[in-house]
Amino acid sequence: MRILITGGFGFIGGRLAVHLAQAGHQIVLGSRKVISPPAWLQHAEVKQIEWDDSRALELSCNGADVVIQAAGMNAQDCATDPVAALAFNGVSTARLHAAASRVGVSRFIYLSTAHVYASPLAGEISEATCPRNLHP
Repeated sequence: MRILITGGFGFIGGRLAVHLAQAGHQIVLGSRKVISPPAWLQHAEVKQIEWDDSRALELSCNGADVVIQAAGMNAQDCATDPVAALAFNGVSTARLHAAASRVGVSRFIYLSTAHVYASPLAGEISEATCPRNLHP
């Protein structure tokens, strides 16, 4: 499969990219900047993600079987600027999902921190748990 991973240079996205490449998948790393593939995944393709351009998002997703959205603002920056957090983590993700749908991507996976459920994390948490943390 051809898999686009936004945030593919980050901690989780990068490790996921290596794992999926080792499993035989073709990896495309999404980046805000035009850069070369990293030394730890030299055979990956890198695409610049232009978050505010719907057509550019479609071009980034075109040909992908799966899009994994692992890009996002970190918790400290979200707390400092909750409006920017909503704009990127919410609106930009919605734009990416819409673009992926328009070009026929069959699967869209959104990665987030477990802390959307509660802070501090306590007890048993599953996909059925209602997110109730109010942190931006």
